[in-house]
Amino acid sequence: MREKTSLGFFDIRVSDYPTPQLEDFISRIIPEELPSATEKFTEYKDLLAAYAFEEMGYTEFAARIRRRQNGQNEDRDEE
Repeated sequence: MREKTSLGFFDIRVSDYPTPQLEDFISRIIPEELPSATEKFTEYKDLLAAYAFEEMGYTEFAARIRRRQNGQNEDRDEE
């Protein structure tokens, strides 16, 4: 038994055909999650854009999402 702390050559399998797990993910899981994911994306797209274009760090991004979810002022934590 070996400790693995990173992706190694034997962790990757190449095939011309999708695995049953991938087929399930694409055909069942994605369609089930799409409505809620679309809703979350729409609600937070302004923050996602700022984070994606490196105008905001992850810590600030996560804090602003938490504050928005809790109905608080996004700019700072209340005392």
